[in-house]
Amino acid sequence: MMMQWLRSRIYLLRILLSFMLVVLMLVGSSILFYYNSQSKVLAMQADSDRKLLTQINYNIENMNNIIQTLAMSVYYDNDLVALKSGSDFLQSLTKLEKLNQLVTFSPFLHSIVIYNGKQDRFFSSTNHNLDNEQMIKQVGQMLNEGKALPKLQLFPVRYGSKQEEQLLTFVMYDGASANGLLLLNIKPEWLLNNLNTLNRLAERQNNAILLINQEGNLLIRNQQLPDQETIKTELLQHIANSERPLDYFTYTHAGKTYMTTYLSGGVNDWKMISLQAYEEVLNNVRELRLTASLLTIAVTLVTVLLVWYSSHRLYRPINNLVKQVNRDHRHPSSAIGDELSFLSNIYAQLNERVKDAETGQVSQQYMAKSDRLRSLIADSQALKQDEFSAMIEQYQLDLKRDGFYAAAVVKIDNGHQIAALKEGAAISLFYSAIANIAEELLRADYACQAIDMRSDHIVLLISRGEPLDFGELQASFQQIQGIVQSYYKITFTATLSERFDRYTEITQFYEQAQRYSNYRIVFGKQSVIMPEIVEENERNESFTIPPELEKRITESIKSGDLAQTDEALQKWMQHVSRFTFENMFSALLHMVVILNHTLSEINHYSLNPIAINLHSISRRIFEKETLEEIRTVLMDVIRELSEKRQHKKEDRNRLIVEAIKEIIDAQFHDPDLNVQKIADLLKMRHVYLGQLFKEYESMTIVDSINDRRLERAKLYLEQHDWNVNEIMVRVGFGNESYFYRLFKRKYGTTPKEYRIKKGIELKN
Repeated sequence: MMMQWLRSRIYLLRILLSFMLVVLMLVGSSILFYYNSQSKVLAMQADSDRKLLTQINYNIENMNNIIQTLAMSVYYDNDLVALKSGSDFLQSLTKLEKLNQLVTFSPFLHSIVIYNGKQDRFFSSTNHNLDNEQMIKQVGQMLNEGKALPKLQLFPVRYGSKQEEQLLTFVMYDGASANGLLLLNIKPEWLLNNLNTLNRLAERQNNAILLINQEGNLLIRNQQLPDQETIKTELLQHIANSERPLDYFTYTHAGKTYMTTYLSGGVNDWKMISLQAYEEVLNNVRELRLTASLLTIAVTLVTVLLVWYSSHRLYRPINNLVKQVNRDHRHPSSAIGDELSFLSNIYAQLNERVKDAETGQVSQQYMAKSDRLRSLIADSQALKQDEFSAMIEQYQLDLKRDGFYAAAVVKIDNGHQIAALKEGAAISLFYSAIANIAEELLRADYACQAIDMRSDHIVLLISRGEPLDFGELQASFQQIQGIVQSYYKITFTATLSERFDRYTEITQFYEQAQRYSNYRIVFGKQSVIMPEIVEENERNESFTIPPELEKRITESIKSGDLAQTDEALQKWMQHVSRFTFENMFSALLHMVVILNHTLSEINHYSLNPIAINLHSISRRIFEKETLEEIRTVLMDVIRELSEKRQHKKEDRNRLIVEAIKEIIDAQFHDPDLNVQKIADLLKMRHVYLGQLFKEYESMTIVDSINDRRLERAKLYLEQHDWNVNEIMVRVGFGNESYFYRLFKRKYGTTPKEYRIKKGIELKN
């Protein structure tokens, strides 16, 4: 039951799924928001740590400058010369009070120590909590070790065994000697307090900060870390492998993860490292995640309830409609997709029935209208005045009951070719488009009714209450031709009848326009044929073609002169273009007869007759629509005929030349073989044979005979021991000097010398 209930409510399920997608998107957005927040917090924390370390570096650099200035001031103070380099011990003791004053008024100073080389004695301020003797002993030990003390730099010195007895010492002295050595001992807690203050300002009381000098010694830390030396070593190794002087990374030690930010290459080439527990960094993000999760769950639950309620409210009208339709429908809605598909299918079926009914009615009306219009064109005299008026009223024809009329016949150019290239329906569509465009443009000034004649043309009946302006009509049809060519890439020819003023004359003047449309053969495609331009042709009853013109065409075809043939055909076409259409048609048939007769004469006197398909030529001619196209076809045929004759002639001439060469090969040894004898054998004129042979072989027949004889003579000289005179006779030469001269001209040596030379070559 549950599955059946679900199948009958597919659209409801789709609504629910659509809303649930929104809920899933909400949950997904919350998850993306959390992970994006985590990455943003880490980036912000890293940026904050970098700023903190940069500020610490700046503070240390500032402190270093202050200490350096103070050291310079003390070192070059004239009042303290007795301490630094004086030889009077008592006088030196009088200056110790000034050292105490300097320490008292400098919050970062712990003590000042001066070494007097002349007295080999240390003088130190006394207002500090360290054992003065112990501190002086430690300084003396550093000097006795012989190591160069870092000059003008802070470095750590432990003056006792306790942590608080470690100070930061700043050393200044002249040259390489320790005479006049000045040591300023800085309180580490002063710098440590500075670090803690910055941590409090950044709200990072648990942030551990380490200062390490270039030797890897820990200078200052603000809190004790477990396994501190191991952590320091590992961090320094990681920083050394990094190419960036200021960066951050995640560091894990003993199961605890730290977000570590470092700055290397700071003041005195110290390294500053900030360590913060990863858990503390992401603590706020976890709180945000918990809050967002609770809100997301609450919103999701509320949304699901709202979705369920809204879906049922939206689905209720559709469910009621489906139930209503199901009462009158055989198939359940579940058999045809969801509920909307079911309703859409029912609507489509009903709409299709309505359209079929409307289309059938419109089609019947159109067919009845077309039949009545074709009847009007075919026999307008049979229609009475009241019947004509009733037809106009019934079919809402755009025709004037009374007024002036003209019939226009429209024929698509190259209609047969278009019908062959495309389906037959394409021509009907083109005619329909032309009719619509013509009616729209002409109705601005005239009443115009298009009639489909179901053949190779349409008829436009043009009428209005006042006389028709044929000049205006001609311009309108030219405009229509331009539009049709622009949109459909086809052209058409329009022919207008003379104007008439009675509807009963429609058939008569339609037949006139139909007849005039045949003159497209003269005026060409895409023309507008007006009655006045065909008057001369219609009055010309002549069918006489000058005999000399036909003779000229025949002779030019026989001679193969294409230029003269084309010129003669042009004159023939100009003469024929003045005939009536019937006489033009007869003249074209006569031209086919002339071609047939001329070809028969050519074949009668030719060894190799030429085959031409006259039926194909006639079909090609009468498929064309203009005289210019027909002239092109005739010239193509004549050109084809000329090429075939030329090929035949070439084949015949080549056979003759090959026959001459065969005779020479067979009879070269005959001393009497010459051009005349070969001509007698072939029954042809010797002059013609000589010219033909030289044209194809680029040498005379005599030269060819002599070459063949000389080649055989050379062969005999190489292969036989016959003497030269015997060889000369065998190859057909009768004159010794003539033979020697020709042989030397061809081979560059006499026959005897040639034989000797070949004999030597064979021996070698």
